[in-house]
Amino acid sequence: MDFTGWVIVAVLIVVFLAFAYFMFSQESRMLGRLAVALGGENKSSVLGGNYVRLDSQGVELQIRLMSSSSDSGHGSLLVILRRTPPAFRMHISPSSWAAQLGNAIGLVKDVTVGDPAVDKRYRIKASNEEEAIAFVNDPQRCKAMAYFFDQGFTDIQLAENDVSVIKPQNLKVDLDPLLMKQHLEHFAMLFPN
Repeated sequence: MDFTGWVIVAVLIVVFLAFAYFMFSQESRMLGRLAVALGGENKSSVLGGNYVRLDSQGVELQIRLMSSSSDSGHGSLLVILRRTPPAFRMHISPSSWAAQLGNAIGLVKDVTVGDPAVDKRYRIKASNEEEAIAFVNDPQRCKAMAYFFDQGFTDIQLAENDVSVIKPQNLKVDLDPLLMKQHLEHFAMLFPN
């Protein structure tokens, strides 16, 4: 490559880095305003990303804006999480006709809880079927699950190191402090301390 080619590559790298820095700092400012409104703290680092840290009865809650993997189909995600290892692992998502068909012919084995409305609406995968059924059949949790999915959230997870709810981002709506307070109230119903 000649000198002109190297200059073009260098300019493209600088433009990319400037754009990435602009997006990072814009996200940090938006989360900073949300942190102030919620009485939390905006945490920001190049390696750790931007997130709002809240203390809820001695437990750290985080509100994160994250880039998603390309296979999820969403560009960015809103994640509300608590760093607490759960007793078992579970993933709840909206059911689809493909999942229902897979369960009907035995290709997929999702957890069924015995409530036809719940079994039709949600796809539940869990490491412990009995714990999952007890979790989902709790009336307060069932109400919180319905709230999150009605609000556009696509996943509720009890993972190895945390519990979380995940939604494709809509920054104008998601970073509204009043709506976020409602999300956090329902998060506490779903995952009480």
